[in-house]
Amino acid sequence: MSPSLRPTLLLPLLLALVTCATGCAPALIPGTNVRDTEVNREVLQTVQRYRKAMEDRDADALRALVSQRYFENASSTGDASDDWGFPDLETVLADVKGHVKTCIYDIKVTDIIIDGSKAEVDYEYTWNFQYTDGQQDSWARKSDSNRLSLLRESDQWKIVAGM
Repeated sequence: MSPSLRPTLLLPLLLALVTCATGCAPALIPGTNVRDTEVNREVLQTVQRYRKAMEDRDADALRALVSQRYFENASSTGDASDDWGFPDLETVLADVKGHVKTCIYDIKVTDIIIDGSKAEVDYEYTWNFQYTDGQQDSWARKSDSNRLSLLRESDQWKIVAGM
């Protein structure tokens, strides 16, 4: 084969490889790195309802999203004094409602892992909030990553940990 024919043959081969590589890649939900499946979309809708309920400081909406199996250890496995579960939800919601005046809560989902009726949602968040401490109002900002754990109950995804 002469050197002058190689580019002519190489171009169609490269185009075929690129087409196959991009055509074989899984479809992603726009704005995420999450595979576009029906289950992942359902989980993302639950996460979006959680985000909106937090922003709106909507205790009823949060209560509706939380499983009665909810448990939170506040990332301190050695200290049970800050653990709380579903029975404590009303106290936690009242505390947030009483002290947080305004909330802007952005969530970027980085991964969803589905295992039957369980889902783990890894996300990064930025939380800007105005709160009252005594007589003074202040603004605070927190950015971090977190994992929200969900469980499928009665055809709905419910939060069991990670709020």
